[in-house]
Amino acid sequence: MNHSFLHAVVGWFFVHVLGILIFISPVYPSPLTETIHTLQENAFEFSTGISYVGANALFRKEQVSLGFGVRDDFSIMYSIEYLHRENEGSGSAVGDSLLKIWYYAGEFAQDRVCWGILGIIRIPTGPSLYANERWQPVSSGIHELKIGSVFQASLLSTFLHVNLFYIFRQAEGENFYDGFKIKPFARESYTSVLGCNPWHEGAFADKNRLKNDYASAAISILTDRCFPFIFYTELYYSHRVARRSTENDAIAVEGARANPLFLGTGIRYFISCATYLALYGIVRADSHDAYIRWIAGIAVSAVF
Repeated sequence: MNHSFLHAVVGWFFVHVLGILIFISPVYPSPLTETIHTLQENAFEFSTGISYVGANALFRKEQVSLGFGVRDDFSIMYSIEYLHRENEGSGSAVGDSLLKIWYYAGEFAQDRVCWGILGIIRIPTGPSLYANERWQPVSSGIHELKIGSVFQASLLSTFLHVNLFYIFRQAEGENFYDGFKIKPFARESYTSVLGCNPWHEGAFADKNRLKNDYASAAISILTDRCFPFIFYTELYYSHRVARRSTENDAIAVEGARANPLFLGTGIRYFISCATYLALYGIVRADSHDAYIRWIAGIAVSAVF
């Protein structure tokens, strides 16, 4: 037998068959839905993409992300965006940065269901939505802390992902992180439970500071039946937890006047078991205002 042909067959098997088990089922989030995205220890992930956003104007976003597997159950990822306004007064600006901290918590139901805890820290490197109406649909420019759980259930070639998140959002003029009380010898650190006591005035979790927050939920269904093509569809919704009585309630952004319901679908083509090219589209299904109406994008990701 021709050894080159045998090597090619074996190589195809490892890339296109075993790759499904090793890489596809537990990783790679969708634009609207987080997944069980755990990098192996010492592994790096690099991803980049371009998307067009239709809102009160047409925007283009370029994003670059770098992830690192600290341990087999613990990963971090940093991403940053660059924004372009395509019409109604063109221009460019640096967008927000995100730091994702992921912990894989385990599995149950004979390993068919697994879950993890995800924290996302928004770093306000972009224009502030409170001060810059020009970039409001695509840049928050304020501190946010997003915490929640990610669940995955699998059956044959189908994977169901569910997200539940609570988002702490900075109010206008608020010193966001001063509510954490971590001085070891200060009495307030203990009475406020390090800032997590909702009945302690000035604590990070003070009930009077939570009126600016919102919650989100997402669900996606993915199939690898046609591998190396992966198809998915997803649904995302967010809503304000409480209502304030300030003029910022009227801003048409998520967590203020807009409580968006997004529907998305996409396809990924795996060039190898650790590298893919993605196309996706998202539309807003609820009322249309100055906030995002649709998104279309392309992305590429590689793990090495």
